[in-house]
Amino acid sequence: MQRIGGRFSVQVLAVLSLILFAPRGATAQEADQQEPEKTVSCGAEADFNRSYIWRGIRYNEGFLVQPSAWVSAYGFTFTTWANVVADDKDPLVKTGLDEVDLILEYDVTGGILEIAPSFTYYHYPEDQSVNSGELAVKASLPVGPASLATDQIVDVMKYEGAYFGDVGIEYERGINSKLSFSASSYLAWASSKFNQSYVGLSKSALNYADLGISLPYHVTERLYLTPHAELYFILDEELRDYLDKNPFNLGLKVGFEF
Repeated sequence: MQRIGGRFSVQVLAVLSLILFAPRGATAQEADQQEPEKTVSCGAEADFNRSYIWRGIRYNEGFLVQPSAWVSAYGFTFTTWANVVADDKDPLVKTGLDEVDLILEYDVTGGILEIAPSFTYYHYPEDQSVNSGELAVKASLPVGPASLATDQIVDVMKYEGAYFGDVGIEYERGINSKLSFSASSYLAWASSKFNQSYVGLSKSALNYADLGISLPYHVTERLYLTPHAELYFILDEELRDYLDKNPFNLGLKVGFEF
């Protein structure tokens, strides 16, 4: 991000408390046999990373904590995400909270096609002049054991009209009752306004290809650990003069769902 971040001056983490249950037309006998369907779910996560890389652009390298919390109800999901720099290789980079993102998403399923429009607001406590917002649509289609997915994103605030898109494949397989393996690979491109705003190169380009792998492990039904790694290959020759050639990240997520 511009630091738009994937990916407040007063440290804000939104707290939402919703306790809603969908009405069910069940008979008395059915009620004895079935639990009420829960329509609200929520969770929190702390992601410990060695790098902060957003759309192929590395912003931090050192030790970072990226906490998040979310609540979902009736197809909507509201997420608060933050980037906290604990230690950076660049001595000029300040430690502490430097970004908070607020994300509202709605999941729509039509047959086997899943579509998720969203809005993301990016807030930077140290320089609020670069706060911005994006509208996005993600579409996912199962193909055999994997899924094809694409993101179409456009800035509607600070860098109005800046466009970013990608297309890729996602795969997940259970190894046993607690451990699973997932992998994804995407090809991403951007408009000249996006690259000018975030990189400094006024050129539309095929920006990068990436590869991500993770091993989600459920310690309990609700508590999970996810070691993960991401590698980016910058494809455009001119962009390589502005970005790390092949930035990568290693991290560990610790999360709780309820």
